[in-house]
Amino acid sequence: EQKLSCEIIILVLIQINGLYYDDSKSFFSFFKRILIDLLNDEKQDAEVRAACAKVIGIGSFLINENIEETIE
Repeated sequence: EQKLSCEIIILVLIQINGLYYDDSKSFFSFFKRILIDLLNDEKQDAEVRAACAKVIGIGSFLINENIEETIE
């Protein structure tokens, strides 16, 4: 479920990014904190953590966010 949710987040972000850039930034920042928490949770399955990392990376690229800010 979590892995599929990550795929849905990135697909929605791609869809709204072209039309509503400010909304896509808000959408991504809302989910980013959750994704980072899942990524840092060592009890999570490796595939879920990898999916979270993928969404964070692609999302940061799409909205031109500095990746160093995400890591801190």
